[in-house]
Amino acid sequence: ASWDAFVAAVSKERITLGAALESASREDLPGGGWRVRFSKTFDLETAQRAKELLDGTLAGLAGRPLPLELAAGGAAPSGPIEIVDPSVPETPGGAPEGSRWKDVVEDGGGTAGGAGALKKAEGVFGGKARIVKKPQ
Repeated sequence: ASWDAFVAAVSKERITLGAALESASREDLPGGGWRVRFSKTFDLETAQRAKELLDGTLAGLAGRPLPLELAAGGAAPSGPIEIVDPSVPETPGGAPEGSRWKDVVEDGGGTAGGAGALKKAEGVFGGKARIVKKPQ
């Protein structure tokens, strides 16, 4: 079983788990199978909850059961990841028709959308969140 095929098969069942596997590192185990290391505890816990799915997917691809160990200690992501929705173009003068803007407050007061919320999101998802100003 190849790693790419394994990640693709898992992604078809659970896309967030597939994304966690894409950012994880892996080591070959003697006799076959892998040790998968996650840099974020959240990703490790997600994988542990889906261990049965992971084991079944690997066995299905390999044609036999193979050991799959899940561990912490993977390399941290190399930099911020920008998530862009290409269906919503950047439009000077406001939001495109049929969509809504949600302004981010920069006061750091922990209000919804404030700097406190950004720090919380960074803790859950990893990486670095930043405020992107919309055109005036």
